Amino acid sequence: MRKHFNILALVMILCLAFMLPANAIKIAPYSQPLHDIMHWDVTSAKLIIMNPENESMTVSWPSTVDLWNYNGNSWTYDLPSGDKFAFSKRVDVNIATTEGAGSTIRGISLTDTVGAAGGIHEGLRSHVTTAYATGSWINAVVGVLSFTGGTGSASGGMAAPICSELNMQAAASSGGSYYSVHSYISVPTAAELIDSTAFNYAFEKYEVSDNASSDFNLYGLLWHLVGLEDVTTKVWYDNTLKIQIDTTKWYIPLSSAEGSYTSAYPVNLTSTGGYTAPPFRVQRTFVTADFDQTYHAAARVTLDLTNDVVAAKYASAFNVRIIGAGDVAATGQLYGLWVDSAGTAGAIGGTFHMARFSVQAGAAIPTSYLQFQTADPGVTYAFAFDNNYGVGPCTAGGTGSSYTIAVLTPDGDPGYIRVFDAR
Repeated sequence: MRKHFNILALVMILCLAFMLPANAIKIAPYSQPLHDIMHWDVTSAKLIIMNPENESMTVSWPSTVDLWNYNGNSWTYDLPSGDKFAFSKRVDVNIATTEGAGSTIRGISLTDTVGAAGGIHEGLRSHVTTAYATGSWINAVVGVLSFTGGTGSASGGMAAPICSELNMQAAASSGGSYYSVHSYISVPTAAELIDSTAFNYAFEKYEVSDNASSDFNLYGLLWHLVGLEDVTTKVWYDNTLKIQIDTTKWYIPLSSAEGSYTSAYPVNLTSTGGYTAPPFRVQRTFVTADFDQTYHAAARVTLDLTNDVVAAKYASAFNVRIIGAGDVAATGQLYGLWVDSAGTAGAIGGTFHMARFSVQAGAAIPTSYLQFQTADPGVTYAFAFDNNYGVGPCTAGGTGSSYTIAVLTPDGDPGYIRVFDAR
């Protein structure tokens, strides 16, 4: 009986062999999946298919071959078209390599040469689609670099799980944009994003899992820029980095010290806004403990005269200048400097002065506290008092038509300067 069964099986196999196409090899119901019995030979640029019986077929690219497979019930095949193989079932490819010492070692090397101009070319593409809610993370490409055993390190140079390298042509650029990394987010019309700190949308995310000593937070950097020259019109100049938003160049200011904006270069601010939108605004809020200190200021401007100042020049710690040829409205007021007291009135334990001029001990003695200088004899007044409330530092009084200006003398007593309405 066993002998008759063997003869019957042989007859069935021979019949099946004649039924298959002439350019197909039989792949019987072996335990190996289809992708385990074929490989691409780089040297000969041919596809080699071999079953466990050592029957093989070599296909020159891009010839077409029917790859037959038996799933236990029926014969099926996947038909490659052109230079792509499309499998009818999932193919998991796991590659594990162990490399020895060497100058340059690559676990997998893919070389792709573009043979014609035009069109869209992608050297390697990974496309993941899902119609389901994903888990903790989902990635189309993952690069992991792990130093293990306590001896692995990057002491020989640089380590990066992902490296992007762009080699420009050795000729004048004929156009186009060149980016070492291109991050792209596509938001369809029907999408509705959420404005929340718990759900974020960004081109990049930086995350660190630091140790108990916070070593990365102590010694790490957000970015490391190498190879930039500090030259005007270039990417980095003085304390700015050049970027572009749409078609406009912008510059990010950099600070030379942590915890504050510190720079050895000028800050230029311009604005077309009105009173509520000044180009520069400083506000400091004091608490009770602040007044234990000696000096308080919302802003401080210092002119360092450590080096000699040429007497024929001007030097000022703070300069206010009004420029332009525009007319001042007859009903308006124009001020080069406006010192204003605003807010809810409260008790003042000491004295309150709108401005103070002082000379520290040991400092150079100034010629005067105030100097009024004009190149135009048309200037009418040195001072102008606008007393809206009828009382204040300048009031009518004294003999004849005159006013008095109230002052506070060094001993704390009031004094008065008489101002006449005629020369």
